[in-house]
Amino acid sequence: MDRISNLSLSRPLTTSQRDVVLDHLEHLLASPRFSTSKRYSSFLRYVVNQAADGNIHELKERSLGIEVFGRDPSYDTNADPTVRVTASEVRKKLAQYYYEHSDTGDVRIDLPLGSYVPEFHFSPSHLKPDPVDANTKPDPVVPAYVDVPLVSQAANPPDAPSQRRSWIPWAVAFGVSLLIALCVISWLRRPSPSAMDLFWAPVVNSPTNILICMGQFRSLRADFDPNGYTSRPGSQSQIAGDHDIVGTFWAQAPGDSIAEARVAGVLQSTRKRIIIRGESSTTFEDLRLVPSVLIGAFNNNWTIRATDQMRFRFQLDTKSGDWWIEDTATPGKRIGLSSPEQMAQRGRADTTDYAIIARQYDTETRQPTVVIAGLNIYGTVAAGEFATTPQYMEELAKHAPRDWFRKNMEIVVAVDVVTGTASAPRVVESFFW
Repeated sequence: MDRISNLSLSRPLTTSQRDVVLDHLEHLLASPRFSTSKRYSSFLRYVVNQAADGNIHELKERSLGIEVFGRDPSYDTNADPTVRVTASEVRKKLAQYYYEHSDTGDVRIDLPLGSYVPEFHFSPSHLKPDPVDANTKPDPVVPAYVDVPLVSQAANPPDAPSQRRSWIPWAVAFGVSLLIALCVISWLRRPSPSAMDLFWAPVVNSPTNILICMGQFRSLRADFDPNGYTSRPGSQSQIAGDHDIVGTFWAQAPGDSIAEARVAGVLQSTRKRIIIRGESSTTFEDLRLVPSVLIGAFNNNWTIRATDQMRFRFQLDTKSGDWWIEDTATPGKRIGLSSPEQMAQRGRADTTDYAIIARQYDTETRQPTVVIAGLNIYGTVAAGEFATTPQYMEELAKHAPRDWFRKNMEIVVAVDVVTGTASAPRVVESFFW
């Protein structure tokens, strides 16, 4: 398809083009990607209608906040990111829609990054102007669209020989060929992304911030916690560092802190802004707005929720106090069964700890989600180490499906603990879907 650019939309579309755009808009809004959200539908409908009418000067953040979301004309756009977040979600939903519907018909609607002005990509049949009555003298204005290729089609003046311009097509062809050659060379020389880059890509490539949700100790688990630590009622602390800290929360397990430090280091190296919150101060709406990394198992209800529908999930018997990883594909199979008696021997007896590393597109939050969680402290540390170490991720990629990085995935790793010292993590189970 050929494109009508933002600059071209300073004038209205032709009648037929506008009809095609608005008809396609209705198909988009009726799809499951948009029909379930009034906010996203209202935003897309407004920007498309304004652009189709040539009113691109109306498509500014403040104007959209006022017209679409009913904000006060004097509202602070820095403090209220509703327009930016909504635009980001609409871009994502458009990309998902066109990925699922490769044959879009006569037009495709895109919302370029950093802009609120949509682009319309028409099939060649709709790049032509509307027919004009033979008795009507055409209005001598520049049309609102251009044909591709952009080679001048004006007739030569009567007194200018066509031979004077015969070199132009050759020059254009040479320039295009040179540009293509340079692009190919640049593409061939670009470094291939590592397996670790591919694992974190869905989270890092999101235009929004990234949320790290940390497990917390609660009073109901003060007597016993699978990670082996208790919190003193009344004691509160904050995570130190250069991260964006939101609120205070109960003390967390050292294993969770170590895993968080490794994950935060990887994400910060990509220049992404990260937000760290405790499990109790994280809401479902937070998880819907940004990609998230969930750290900790039984002390993080959001982890339990995220893994509950996966093949491998955490289970806890409140009567016996035993906890384990369940393989739902093999009824009765328990991985890494632990008990309070084993916890009492920790550090004095050899043992093996287990953890889950998962990455999925959460169908409820509509956001990429990563889980880093162990049965015990060593497992969580091992999961954080595995997900942030290029060598481990490269080894995983060798045994994974060819297109593994496009799939949801769940990895179970084991780590041997000898007199309190953990070995390197190893993969014992994996599942891609």
